[in-house]
Amino acid sequence: MPKALIAITAALTLSSQAAANESGRTSSLSWVRLPGAESCIATQALARSVEQRLGRKVFVSAAEADVSVEGYLSHDDGTWRAVLTIRDGDGKVLGTRTLESQEGECSALDDGVVFVVSVLIDPETTSAPAEPETRKPPPAPAPKPRVIVRRERVVVSKPAPREPWHVELGVAATGALGLLPQPAAGVGFSALLDPPRFWDIQISGAYWLSVTETAERGAKAKLSLYQGSVALCPISSKSRTLAYRACAGVVGGALHSQGQGFDSDLGDDAPSLYAALPNRLTVRLVGPLALTAEITPMAPLVRTKVTYREPLGSERTLFAPPVLAVAGAVGLAVLLPAR
Repeated sequence: MPKALIAITAALTLSSQAAANESGRTSSLSWVRLPGAESCIATQALARSVEQRLGRKVFVSAAEADVSVEGYLSHDDGTWRAVLTIRDGDGKVLGTRTLESQEGECSALDDGVVFVVSVLIDPETTSAPAEPETRKPPPAPAPKPRVIVRRERVVVSKPAPREPWHVELGVAATGALGLLPQPAAGVGFSALLDPPRFWDIQISGAYWLSVTETAERGAKAKLSLYQGSVALCPISSKSRTLAYRACAGVVGGALHSQGQGFDSDLGDDAPSLYAALPNRLTVRLVGPLALTAEITPMAPLVRTKVTYREPLGSERTLFAPPVLAVAGAVGLAVLLPAR
């Protein structure tokens, strides 16, 4: 029987009349393994083991059985738990037992469950077999004391210093095609994080200066764009003076439009969302100072249109994002810590 900590938490109580008539009685068996306890002993294996222990046919259908044994197995908080209940032919509870084990495998409960089910069906069965005593080998004679003096040179190596994070903080002049109705210029900033043992992370933002788009009869609209982005860079190649990164991320922002010369000069901020593939080149100049260049193809995930209405009520499109836009940037960055 495996060495398991089995706690019997509820004593079996049987009436004297039932105890007098239980020799050779038959039983039905209901056995459920709850989620998490699928590795425990199955119904068929339990039935065979009980009948082998009692040395006779025990289990029959519920309609033919003298008693019924019901049980379930669960696994909660590292504890295997088996709860067993026996009922007479009228459904009256004759006894209940609970077995628990904190061993790593549910099989630690197998012998205990077989024994308890056997006792519930036939209380006159023999008690659980005692574990065979393992004879310990006689202790080895104590060795004669010896004094050995050795001199060894021990080289104590210092642990390698932890590799620090590297950061690039930069500002840049930017330009784009497809983000606004006309070629756009702007300013941007970026923070590129280079953690050890992980992909580089690029966080950036940009403001695109307003452009004017003419509608009809002298009416026009000014459009500008605010953007922020985050990207992961799974592809990178770095040396002491040069670094290239290929990234993938999303760019979100707000497209601001302000009408002029319309019947109602309204302003609006519409959401802007793009999938982006930034390609960034960093060239170290002197000390921590570096030159950066970046080109980013973008595809709109949200195609926000800027429209206006004619006097007759028909709607006209002033600007709709194309299926592909391209942004570029050239700037300076500070490398921290300086490599």
